[in-house]
Amino acid sequence: MTSETILEMLQLVRDGALRPEDAMDRLANKLRVQEHLSGLKAKLLDPVGVRFYPYAGRDNERTPMVWNHEPNGGFTEPGVR
Repeated sequence: MTSETILEMLQLVRDGALRPEDAMDRLANKLRVQEHLSGLKAKLLDPVGVRFYPYAGRDNERTPMVWNHEPNGGFTEPGVR
């Protein structure tokens, strides 16, 4: 979280546009989102996704082709990620 975000919240409180407890809730939510996104980045396997996160990546689009009816469609051994 940037200092600009915190300053923006403080200014809203100062101007009476936001209650202090609401500002704290917003800041806490922003931190939770950032923690969640950093956890997602740690799980990325695609080199393009790692390098250009969060703007580009192929992990969501890549699906192994099913070759047969074995576990994992015969594409990989069981237990391989």
